[in-house]
Amino acid sequence: MRWVFTMLVAWPLLSGLCLARAFADDPELISLVGEEVGLYVEIRDLRSHLRDVPSTEWFRRLREMPFVKRWQQGPEFAKWQVGQATLTVVIGQPLDQFVSELFGESVVLAISPSKEGPPGGVLLSRAAKDDTWDRVLALWDQLEAHEVQTKSAFGRSFQRRQKKTNGQTSGPDLFTAKIGRILAISEREELIRDVLARFASNPNEGRAKSLDQSPEYQHAMAALPDQCAVRVFVDPRRWEDELRKDSGSAEWLLPLWRRLEWLSAGIELRDGIIGHAVVHHETTDLPAVWQKFVEASATPSDLATRLPADAVLAGEARIAPELLNWLRTLDDSEKARTDWQTFGKITRGLLGRDLFDDVLPHARPSLGGAVVPKKPVEERSAPVDGLLAWQLDLSRGPAGTDGQPELRESLDSALLTLLNFAAVAHNSRNPDSPATLRVQHREALTIKWLDSLPPYRPAFGLGSEHVLLATDPRLISAFHARSAGDPSLQSEPLFTAVHSRHMAEHSHWLFLNSRTAREFLSEQHEPLSRQVAHWRKLAPPSVAAQLDRVREFLTPFDAAFLAAKVTPGEVRFTAGAVTPDLRK
Repeated sequence: MRWVFTMLVAWPLLSGLCLARAFADDPELISLVGEEVGLYVEIRDLRSHLRDVPSTEWFRRLREMPFVKRWQQGPEFAKWQVGQATLTVVIGQPLDQFVSELFGESVVLAISPSKEGPPGGVLLSRAAKDDTWDRVLALWDQLEAHEVQTKSAFGRSFQRRQKKTNGQTSGPDLFTAKIGRILAISEREELIRDVLARFASNPNEGRAKSLDQSPEYQHAMAALPDQCAVRVFVDPRRWEDELRKDSGSAEWLLPLWRRLEWLSAGIELRDGIIGHAVVHHETTDLPAVWQKFVEASATPSDLATRLPADAVLAGEARIAPELLNWLRTLDDSEKARTDWQTFGKITRGLLGRDLFDDVLPHARPSLGGAVVPKKPVEERSAPVDGLLAWQLDLSRGPAGTDGQPELRESLDSALLTLLNFAAVAHNSRNPDSPATLRVQHREALTIKWLDSLPPYRPAFGLGSEHVLLATDPRLISAFHARSAGDPSLQSEPLFTAVHSRHMAEHSHWLFLNSRTAREFLSEQHEPLSRQVAHWRKLAPPSVAAQLDRVREFLTPFDAAFLAAKVTPGEVRFTAGAVTPDLRK
């Protein structure tokens, strides 16, 4: 039963939830934490989230999911209900009210590395009432026998608890201290003494600063959205000794780790579940390729205005051409050099020019694409089509010299060769349904593709600004023809809401329209089941059940996303699954 209490303490930390006003008679929890901590996790206003989250649309859908209902009708849920009822009798109130009273205002977990042993942590929680922790500790002692020793430090008492079994003490010590409505709990006595010292002393008495006075902490918290429910701070300097202890597996990480100044993370519950992470690093003596990558990430892009509105998956990355060149330097082994030389010979044979010296310098940062469901699903074609758009300036390429072709001609020749290889391979096996090369010219765009090469019609297109690859030429034609005002991903309401609320400043992004995916799985359920069953040589009912599970998994949220923003000295990530209210 000892760990019943510990689980009750730890449970809200896993639930992920945030910030409320503390009463004036108690200090802020962070003022009781020193700046030497390596990891700091703060949760406030759990009470509001316990109240508000169950009424959200995504949580309502989650409760209605078949697997949740099946679990509620099963034996495990019945056992859980019995346990909850028993605990309710013991504590004298419903479990959710109990958790809200204990942790509803503020919870802090601070972990400090130690030179003498493993890291130690202290957990601080502010309860709703003055006598809450007295009642909890008394209840704990009733449920589990302890040997309790009262100690004192800095004018306040604290307790050392050790489990008693058959009159014998066992297990680790656990130290607790109560300060008004605040309880501090730790397995390290010195951490409890530090909390009491900070509470008793004046901030100007020369003792070590509290964490909230640290500039790194202040900057890390300011980098997170105000709505974050959970806030996390990591001080990389505090963990260097721990990494050195594990030098065998972490040695490669140390040079990179030393460049980090601070890390922060947060969770917010706005439209769904959204996570944030910010990495702040030194800017001196950075590789030139990283600086080029930062510059590429800052360039504007209108790719979302050219991608299809009905895309189920879409994304964009900003790639500096120098980054591809840098990849060749990562492995300096003889085998790697030989492999790169072979790759260079092959690409030069296809292009008639050097890929790295003559082609990549004309590349622009934007590389993106989309996956589009096909409606209706056709028997011999794939259920989805894909498009890849690489921004490449072909309006002015290097003039051919000494028989060398123009850049546009080089790319056309290389891609056409690959199509011909595919056609020859297909036609040798299927002489009755040969793949046929098709060509279409549309203003500044040339599209070439293969017909009758199931399940796709592989195609490429060369425009003045893009090299386009697709599984169907219609996607290339639509990408080129799409202009301002035409339906596009940028004008799709769900993407617009997610982009504006969560990733407007992020130049690298990936977007999943799970609502479109659910609709596709529902509308095309039967032909899709037959097609997948044929490809995988499975029974259609079995495939249909698998598709139903995928659709069920996509039910709670209408969209999911992953995005990154790269600026000098900082990298920001955000990811989430959301069901936004499009009326707002």
